[in-house]
Amino acid sequence: MLTFIAYINGTLPARPRAFKMKGNGFMNGIWNQFNRYAEENGFSEKVEGGEYMGSLAWKNPRTGAIMELRKATEEDLRYLNTPAPEVRTTDYQWTYGRMPRGRGGWAFFMGSRDDMNTVFWTPSMTYADAKKLAIQEGRRRGVAVIHVGT
Repeated sequence: MLTFIAYINGTLPARPRAFKMKGNGFMNGIWNQFNRYAEENGFSEKVEGGEYMGSLAWKNPRTGAIMELRKATEEDLRYLNTPAPEVRTTDYQWTYGRMPRGRGGWAFFMGSRDDMNTVFWTPSMTYADAKKLAIQEGRRRGVAVIHVGT
């Protein structure tokens, strides 16, 4: 079975969308699904160029981001098959008396909260955006639990 993934700006998004072609299926079905998915997510301007699979990609006119279809690599497939880790905020809540929120640099312990070598640091951003990045990194590392640092 061939698997294709919608990449945004040349990178795997936090929540990737995979398109699977079973058996001796035709690419037309994959393209139709991809085109529909792109449009549903605000990518409405066609971008043509030889650097894209099938010489076609989609651009989001509001953000300028480009969505393209690529054949999934072994690393992509491992990532897709790894469940998203659970994000625990217990230590943060115990220390600050509230749920994490706001803007700043964030620290996330990947797996063990006792090992400083597992810490994933983000640049200054909102907690919501930092959490998305941490989940993506946790999936890459194959951890089941992420702890928000204090």
